[in-house]
Amino acid sequence: MTVLNNRVVRKKRLILLLILVLVRSWGVGVNARENNRWETRVYPGVIVVKFKPEVVQLWDGTRLLKAPLFTGVPTLDQRFARHRVEQIERMFHVQATLPRKQSTSDLPDISRIYRLSFSTDQNPYQVARDFAQDPHVEYAEPMPINYIEATPNDPQYPEQEHLVQIFAPEAWDIAHGDSNVVIAIVDNGTGWQHPDLKSNVWTNQAEATGLPNVDDDGNGYVDDVHGYDLAEKDADPTNAPEDDAGYYVHGTHVAGLAAAVTDNALGIAGVSWNCKYMPIKASYDNSPQDISKGYEGIVYAADNGADVINCSWGHLGDYSNYEQEVINYAYAKGSIIVAAAGN
Repeated sequence: MTVLNNRVVRKKRLILLLILVLVRSWGVGVNARENNRWETRVYPGVIVVKFKPEVVQLWDGTRLLKAPLFTGVPTLDQRFARHRVEQIERMFHVQATLPRKQSTSDLPDISRIYRLSFSTDQNPYQVARDFAQDPHVEYAEPMPINYIEATPNDPQYPEQEHLVQIFAPEAWDIAHGDSNVVIAIVDNGTGWQHPDLKSNVWTNQAEATGLPNVDDDGNGYVDDVHGYDLAEKDADPTNAPEDDAGYYVHGTHVAGLAAAVTDNALGIAGVSWNCKYMPIKASYDNSPQDISKGYEGIVYAADNGADVINCSWGHLGDYSNYEQEVINYAYAKGSIIVAAAGN
């Protein structure tokens, strides 16, 4: 009986040892995968942090804080120093006085979401984990890199049978789209002055009839008559000049498919016929495939009355709290978000 018990004990110890080895190996594997992937999936030197209200109140609504950073909150100040945080920037301009289509009760507070910049020799996942442990932080996470989804470059692409496949002609027999419906195109720029796009572009009437170099409608953006460039921070949402890879015209293609002028004996037929589109440029001119301001674009679109927000881009990797909060924010304001399938 004693021999049998000893065998059982040894067997249990062996199983426990194997479990510990597997757990350790899995943990090492996860860390290795994390170290290998972060440079292509998330921005270096950046994390997103949502602070609790008591911290943001100390900053009195300041949008940008630069080093040396001091909040008077010891745990945060220690982390700022430890990770050599260079600046803290509020990510979203939220205009509370703008008219909303629905009750504000479901609106998440995205005004407390900040972008932290630090030296790029640090792993963003590790920095985020450290900040997430702070009692004054709701969540902290790396910032995913969103890329535009591929568009075929064959010359007949705009003439494909997609309208027939989605039964657009049958839908047009019922309705031609309402000019009061606004489709936001959050992308890498839109050539809105194209002959087949110009007549359907959204117009911010307060800015169109207001004074130059003045934020006439108080939405936080100056002279945004036909949308805005959130990356370059100007009122020209036009895409940069064409390149060999075709990235620059991605937003123009998307706008055309959604809202090109229809029944005008020119170019292609947009599926929405009479709806207006709001061009929002969310990439830098020197990096058109990288939609770095995509979620700022979603907030701009929702705040300015977009009914539909088109996002033909996305990223691989982990779930993002701040991205989900932005989507919830837009939905609570009455917007529907359409995202790329990633196929």
